[in-house]
Amino acid sequence: MIRKSTLTRIILLLAALVPGLWSASAQEPGQVEAVLRFDQAQRDTVADAPAALPVLADTTSRVACKLNRRRVPFSDAYDAVTLWNVRRVKVKRRCMRLSDSTGREQVRLLKFLTERNRRKAVAPHLVGNVAGYTWTGGEATDRRTGRRRYEPVRMNTYSLRVDYDSLRRRVGYVQVSWEPEGIWRGLPKDAVYLLDGKFVPGAVLRFIEGLTLRRLDVWNPADGVEAAARASALLDSLKGVVPPSAAARRAVVVGETYPERVPLVLLDGHFTTVDAWLAMCQANAFSTSAEVPMYYYYILPAEAVRLYGPRGRYGAVYIDLAE
Repeated sequence: MIRKSTLTRIILLLAALVPGLWSASAQEPGQVEAVLRFDQAQRDTVADAPAALPVLADTTSRVACKLNRRRVPFSDAYDAVTLWNVRRVKVKRRCMRLSDSTGREQVRLLKFLTERNRRKAVAPHLVGNVAGYTWTGGEATDRRTGRRRYEPVRMNTYSLRVDYDSLRRRVGYVQVSWEPEGIWRGLPKDAVYLLDGKFVPGAVLRFIEGLTLRRLDVWNPADGVEAAARASALLDSLKGVVPPSAAARRAVVVGETYPERVPLVLLDGHFTTVDAWLAMCQANAFSTSAEVPMYYYYILPAEAVRLYGPRGRYGAVYIDLAE
């Protein structure tokens, strides 16, 4: 009864939050602390999955896999199929012999067809003018008082692809995390964040990186004339959202998501939407100090298809109550 009451409160909270998701103010949302498992991923519509529909996950059937028409172990499909490279998924009932069985048996055959064009199947964060970035902010303990405090989540530093490529041509293989001198640039604290042309708090980009975030550009006036012109043009498009006096020479971080590739989102065993999940991110639902502590993790496409069928071809974000 307690768990059902808690779920009802969460659903009512989402009903109030989702309509205002894209009309966020210039202030950052509260702390954002979550259990993340964004191994690989991205975005499809869940129009066929109404909210609060009980999930019937198939956890008992034996499965076999085909990847690009070749029979492969499930582990190979698990590693190879990602949100950004999957093209088509089919699930068929077949009578087959598995490697650990002595005879033929009824199994579910999971058939994955992935994108073979390298340009189309490029991994996230490899598109845009940014080669690497770091985040700062969130919930932390003040060393002097011992109290938990919160700082707005924002991008702290970034490296431009042009700098990274230039360094790589000079010295060979370079990991962005090595932080060689001159490759990292600081981002002003008052930077504006856009997602698919709409103003959002920076923390939203932090939550979807490695998942639905396809492209990331940073236009900082400190980086030169072209960057300043791009930032100015983008800020002009935000008239009425950012005051003209505050918008002068502000840096702009621009994110784009994968079109029509949205993972399933499940809340405590019920289908919900990506907008509802992002609204929860903004409302500090995954903070350790939240009234109803929760966590979420990402289920890779192969596992999501095994559990939920073809509708899981882009993976699933599973949200649950912390025990």
